[in-house]
Amino acid sequence: MSDENKQELQTLKDLAASLTTRIHSLEQRLSAPAGVAPPRPSAARVVAASSQPKESFESRVGRFWLQRVGIGSLVLGVAFFILYTFQYLGPWAKLAIGYAVGGGLLGLGILIERQQGLAWYGRGLRGGGWAVVYFTTYAMHHIPGTRVLQDPTASLLLLLLVAAMAVGSALKRRSQLEAAFAFLLAFATMFVSHATLFTLGSVAVLTVAIVTVAVQMRWANLCLTGAVGSHVAHLVLAHRMIGLNLIFSDYPDIAVEQFWLNAAFLALYWVAYTYAVFKLGGGEGRNRRPVLTTTLVNSLLFGLQLLASVPRAYWDERYLAPLLLGVACLALSLVARRRGLIDVAEANVLLGLSWATASVPLKLTSRWVECLWGLEVAALVRLGLQFRRWTYRVFAIVLAVLLVPRLLLELMGTATIVILSHPVSQRLLIILTAVGSYGAAAAAYRLERFRVSQGVSGNQCFHLYASLASFFLTCLVAAEVAARWLSLALALDGMGLLALGFWVKDRVLRTGGLIVFAILVLKILLVDLAQAETIYRILSFLAAGAVMLAASYAYARFEALGSAPKKPLV
Repeated sequence: MSDENKQELQTLKDLAASLTTRIHSLEQRLSAPAGVAPPRPSAARVVAASSQPKESFESRVGRFWLQRVGIGSLVLGVAFFILYTFQYLGPWAKLAIGYAVGGGLLGLGILIERQQGLAWYGRGLRGGGWAVVYFTTYAMHHIPGTRVLQDPTASLLLLLLVAAMAVGSALKRRSQLEAAFAFLLAFATMFVSHATLFTLGSVAVLTVAIVTVAVQMRWANLCLTGAVGSHVAHLVLAHRMIGLNLIFSDYPDIAVEQFWLNAAFLALYWVAYTYAVFKLGGGEGRNRRPVLTTTLVNSLLFGLQLLASVPRAYWDERYLAPLLLGVACLALSLVARRRGLIDVAEANVLLGLSWATASVPLKLTSRWVECLWGLEVAALVRLGLQFRRWTYRVFAIVLAVLLVPRLLLELMGTATIVILSHPVSQRLLIILTAVGSYGAAAAAYRLERFRVSQGVSGNQCFHLYASLASFFLTCLVAAEVAARWLSLALALDGMGLLALGFWVKDRVLRTGGLIVFAILVLKILLVDLAQAETIYRILSFLAAGAVMLAASYAYARFEALGSAPKKPLV
């Protein structure tokens, strides 16, 4: 072996030894124990990652939204072209042009999707293509100017075939955008056609197709798009057919048969998307928000449209629709909780409570509504604390706040009701019920066995309910007690709040008592001094003064024992 070859061989051996040493060093770093910081990325990688520019708003509008708006405009243009009556274009010519445009969009989308970085653009074109093909097939029987197919059954089979082909294309390419675009534009094309029973049937077919695809591919965003599309399409089409919607209410009473037709389609949409929600609810984290949104949108749109049509067919039984829907949502919450779908369960609890609560004013008169809602607040707080369900407690807070303006209006009323042959002030009955309910809710938050799971929010809820109870109690005293005894009544009210505040060691209640005493002082100075000649006023002065002195002494004793804050409140 020559010296030159020996030198090259030695060089290769040295290089191999160097590589072996470096590999061994890397293996030691990778197997380092916990607590050792991993190697930092190189400066070049950090610079490269930070140097990548974020997509601007202008770029997103130019790339995505212009394409979507453009395809939507093109699809609607084809739809209006098919609807328009031409002198020299017969039905077959217009249908051929429609299929040509749809097929061209599909082919162009397939070609563009193969180009690097333009897959999203091609999927959008294919979605528009399927929408054009679907509407053109729909026009073969249901548009008078292009009716070449007389058999409605054959038309239905063709529509099902187109829908199946669109679904198959989306599944094959795993493109949620294509599927959403195709279904959404198919809904849009129905708005420009004549509303018939078959049109509503087409919405039902699209609904079943959307749910099938969304569940199979776990596309929660497609499910949300379908829920909005189905309910909005039904809202428009049902208004054109039988005058059922939330906006226009100047139609005569509808027949019972038409109501049940409307309710059947709405129930189909609600059941279909509820099924999809239960199938998608246990999926990946990215599905959480669209699944919750679908739950809320599906229930609200179904309930509102149903409620809009019930009074015209069943006026006396109109309360049953929200009540039954509320019961159904509460039952669904139990099923969802057993399946581990906690978010879906909590959403259905809120929906169920909302619908059931909304049914009360449709059945009972105003005074019983306020009494029942007040009792519901106390019951929900107790159940929410006992079973540790935040949804019950949150809904109780919302209901308690909504009840406040109704109670304020009731304070100005003078009506009476007869109970056991004795006239009783309606205001007294309602406000006492509300005060008792608010007080019971506040007391529940002070129970020792419920304090562990409350934290700071529990104290805030206690102060809210206690403040509402003391406020309406003071207002009731001012409204019901005769003027000659009002000062004494206010003094006793303030003393009661102070005593309760001392007992539960709560500063907010004691402050409320001091506020009542401040109101009493203003009343004595501005009102009672002008009428001090009557014996009742004199007795009221004496009693009020004695009560305030007793309250002051109680405050002093409380501070002396070290239970009150160091800084006095007065």
